Amino acid sequence: MSEVLVDKRELLLGESLGSIVAGVRGADRIFEEFKLDFCCGGDISLGAAIEEKDLGEEEIVERLMKLLEENSTAAVMVDWRKEDPLKLIDYILEVHHTFDREELTTIQRLLDKVLRAHYKKHPELLGKINKLFYSLKMELDEHFLKEEQVLFPMLAEYFSLDVKDEVKLKEIEAYINETEEEHDGAGSILEEIDEVTEGYTVPEGGCRTFELLYSHIRELTMDIHKHIHLENSVLFKML
Repeated sequence: MSEVLVDKRELLLGESLGSIVAGVRGADRIFEEFKLDFCCGGDISLGAAIEEKDLGEEEIVERLMKLLEENSTAAVMVDWRKEDPLKLIDYILEVHHTFDREELTTIQRLLDKVLRAHYKKHPELLGKINKLFYSLKMELDEHFLKEEQVLFPMLAEYFSLDVKDEVKLKEIEAYINETEEEHDGAGSILEEIDEVTEGYTVPEGGCRTFELLYSHIRELTMDIHKHIHLENSVLFKML
């Protein structure tokens, strides 16, 4: 193996999960597959995350190296670390808050149907999913409002200042700490849903609506991971 490739591998292993996702298109899919937490745990290095999960580093690094090669010849994606933070805030609101709210509504509708059709056969499983989902929904509903009405306006005002205000910065940092704790809470609920559903494996006898329910929960999970990553590892680092 050439010295250049060795250097690239070592650089990847030393980079944080959040930085890799921000700079390598498609890395989030690989991390989702191996359950490497790039949103709430985005500050941990790839090497440390692999060791912590006791995973084989070879396949993960090789696939990331392939993505790096593909990214270099593909159309340029947005590197939000280099963009105006106000533009990123608008993107989070317009894309992630909108999508996540729509998915929560869809999941709620599908879950109601599945409960009516399958609760008698799977009371323990569906009882747990029901409680976890509504706990997640309640947390996210309030979380989105707090970001939209308090945190993001505070950030927009701060980023627009010609002379930065240390008092405002400390106030924002305190609110960010609270926000990141809420991110951790949502992440924990999603992990528990993944465990309860055995990786979204539809039980025997499950209907098409059951399959759709799990599919939408998976899509919501993946989007929330990207959403949290953009806030924790990109937006908040811009201060």
